[in-house]
Amino acid sequence: MSAASNLTLEPTVDASFSFTAKRLRQWCAPEVILAVTNFADEDGLLFHLIRQARPGRTKVLLVNTVPGRAPSHCAAVLQLPRNAFAAGLARQALDRMARQLRWVGIGCEPVLLKGTAPEEIAALAKARAVDRVLITAHSGTKALQRTLAEELAPGLGAPVCVVPERVSPGLAGEKAAGRITLALSLRSNSEMPLAFASRLAQEQKSHLTVMHVFTGGDNGVAPFGRSPMSVASRLLSAGLREAELFCPLEIAVREGDPAEEILRYQAETNQDYVVLAGPRAQCAASSDRVCAAHRITSGARCPVIMLGRSTAPTRSVEITAGSPKPPESVFMP
Repeated sequence: MSAASNLTLEPTVDASFSFTAKRLRQWCAPEVILAVTNFADEDGLLFHLIRQARPGRTKVLLVNTVPGRAPSHCAAVLQLPRNAFAAGLARQALDRMARQLRWVGIGCEPVLLKGTAPEEIAALAKARAVDRVLITAHSGTKALQRTLAEELAPGLGAPVCVVPERVSPGLAGEKAAGRITLALSLRSNSEMPLAFASRLAQEQKSHLTVMHVFTGGDNGVAPFGRSPMSVASRLLSAGLREAELFCPLEIAVREGDPAEEILRYQAETNQDYVVLAGPRAQCAASSDRVCAAHRITSGARCPVIMLGRSTAPTRSVEITAGSPKPPESVFMP
């Protein structure tokens, strides 16, 4: 499938949905980005902020979180000066990073939060109506331990962009993105993810690939039901037609483990962004199963944008009579 990528037409979006055309444009060309730093990621985070922000048009909230309350036992007397010293160093580091962003024309407000990181960051993001959250992922995170991005994404109401630790400025390059992959499940609602990904591709002057992975539980799906044309027929036709107005589009189909196939495709085709259409219900730290979103953000060699369920509309995909049963969802609720 292909279409002209330079059209600026903005099709009408059903007002009954929980997202609007204006909000989608803000997510794709953010006016306010909340960036979370632990200072060890300074060089990489600043590079990706400069790459994603628009000088003179985007404001960055540069955030770090320190523990807010001292223990209630007797050690609190020793803990208070230690916390105050850490907060002072954090403020200095935030101010230094903010000056570097301002130097290249990007407005930046350093923010030091005290308390539990997921709660404080989510509250700030909603209070300031941010359009995107930028977080770096670290290889040291345990497999069954939820990352900050996974805790924030399901209910934040804005996309969360995760930059894996291995994505260095040298790997990312300084050009606009050329290829974007939307990993989509046929059982989850496709309209909002497809609308977002197509507008992001238009903003980045990119080619969009909509990808679905058939798993081992899809043995009941006939071979003809695994073709790109069959997958296209199960997407909302209005959303698919709208996406083709914004960017060149193709549909890719793979079989196997979803995370492995998405990572393999990303590496083989040198994708610039991977968009995940909402993770499964939050991966509990005590779970014995690692969700696909966790494995993808940990193993990708490009930024991964996670869309939370709170940003998705509620209308379900319509399946016509005689259509094969939709396969198992990669990121189903």
